Amino acid sequence: MKNRNLLIGVIALLAPSLIACNSEGVSTPSSAASDSFDTSVLTSDLISTGDSISLGSSDINSLDSSSEGESIDNDSQKFVSMIINAENVDINNAKTNKVDVTSFGYDGGKPYEQTLSANYTTYQGDLTIGTGLVHHDILNANDEVENTFEDTFDEVSMIKNNMYYIHAIDYQNNIFEDETSQINLLTAGNVEDLEGTIKSAQAQVSCGAGSKAYDDLYYVSALGADLSYTASIAATKTVTLTIWAEYDAEQSNQKFLGRYDYVFDNETHGFLTKYTATQAFYSLDQYTAAEDKTTIMPVQLSSETNVVTQETLDDFEGDLPIDMDSTFVQSIELSLYGGNTMEVGEVASLSAKILPETAINKALTFSSTNENVIVVRNDSTGTIEAMGPGTCEVIATNIESGVEGRISITVNPKTKPDTGSDEEKADLKAALDKALYAVFAKETYCAGAGEFSGSPVLFTDGNLNQISLSTLDISNFIYNPRTRTAEYVGDDIQERISKLLPLKNNGLDNLSNYYGFALGDSVCFQAVDSFIIHLGMENEISYIEVTVRNDYFAPDITEEEFLELTDDNIFEKLGECAINKWGSVTVYYENAGTIEESYE
Repeated sequence: MKNRNLLIGVIALLAPSLIACNSEGVSTPSSAASDSFDTSVLTSDLISTGDSISLGSSDINSLDSSSEGESIDNDSQKFVSMIINAENVDINNAKTNKVDVTSFGYDGGKPYEQTLSANYTTYQGDLTIGTGLVHHDILNANDEVENTFEDTFDEVSMIKNNMYYIHAIDYQNNIFEDETSQINLLTAGNVEDLEGTIKSAQAQVSCGAGSKAYDDLYYVSALGADLSYTASIAATKTVTLTIWAEYDAEQSNQKFLGRYDYVFDNETHGFLTKYTATQAFYSLDQYTAAEDKTTIMPVQLSSETNVVTQETLDDFEGDLPIDMDSTFVQSIELSLYGGNTMEVGEVASLSAKILPETAINKALTFSSTNENVIVVRNDSTGTIEAMGPGTCEVIATNIESGVEGRISITVNPKTKPDTGSDEEKADLKAALDKALYAVFAKETYCAGAGEFSGSPVLFTDGNLNQISLSTLDISNFIYNPRTRTAEYVGDDIQERISKLLPLKNNGLDNLSNYYGFALGDSVCFQAVDSFIIHLGMENEISYIEVTVRNDYFAPDITEEEFLELTDDNIFEKLGECAINKWGSVTVYYENAGTIEESYE
């Protein structure tokens, strides 16, 4: 079944769903809505766990067509691959495909009925153009129409430059959201896969009902559904295949049942002339409890018919109903306000100029070529953080089109601000001298990203180390005599301040305690963001405000490997692993009074 996963869901013959498929807390669907459906076709006794079958299209001609309605055993069902592996489908003669879909379910908790009718024409050069109408009625408790939505749409599927499969739906009245998709066909790993990918794309564009059949079966298979098969041969050399699918989704409390009928023309290499599908979601509890399964009304039910005609394909003339060039992202230009440089610790948001402006899906994802230099913090805003000195690229990618935009950013060491003269810090000097004789106990946590409960390097209930505090160099502080606050800005803030903090012991002699083993496979790093001293009226330290951040490095490390880490080898051992920032938290340490050797 090679290549069947390469183009999942790329053709959407159904209108975008307005339905919240939730089987809990809803009433029984409208009886009027269900009159046109025969749910008994979904509960065939043939449903059982079916084995996957790998089949080849060449064996279709070996089927005995002399016996009308004869059952075919699994060994002979080798034509099944034509609907599972699209490269085997006859893609040259699918001239038109007429699609009719009816469904009912719930829209915002209210029952609805929906119909869709569409007509598709395939042209030479891997191009299919369709047009259709969607009618959506919302009903009240009396099965009366309460609200109606109706829209027409144009649809185009094509292969562009033998490189991209592209697909777009344009709703004329904008009641439904326009849809687009684009797939690069040249990303396969080898020549064989590449050839299969292109053939699959051609089949998606050109094989009429086969594309929808292909998508439905892959969807069911992806759910892990049980499948069972039956088939019969008519005297006219057509082959009918029926597949039943069954799947229990216990997490959402739903039962899925599906029936898919395929009619192949054996005289034209197994061309799929008709495809019908009935699919339903039930409440799993209700379905399991019911003795007569046909009496249970589904939460959602849809019935679809595709009828395909075979003719010689024409060349398309004129303009496409959708301007495909203006529908998809063609270029991305990134910029950083103030120039392409940052300082360590700086956080900024990138700007993106996306062309054309008429592109429907402009969603971007961001990545960094070196997370030791820059880390992406938020895809939706393009927010990045400078982690360490160096130069790297930040890449923005439009997932749908694959188009990339790049920006090269240089991160410089954090510039030390002007701290002023030591003579202006006499009050701070006096306060640090007194700190030797004081006790600084944890008072409270400030509102932040939350208390890092369970962190291996979280502050304990211990006190600040007043000896290390008293020896801090006043030249590394910015002191504001009006607010009587002093902030430590020395380059050694991590090393010096962490020695003051009551960190948990990680048990390693050669690895600083601001590293710890976390989450069973990660290394936690307690980073000091800021250290601010607040002075009292008499040149004593009133309280100290420390802001720290928990970063998790995720190298998939074992506890034994953690025990081998040292301050000298940790970054070499971790490599360029992912970095997860868990936010920051501020801790207050209050002057709790003097120790026994009171200050004189």
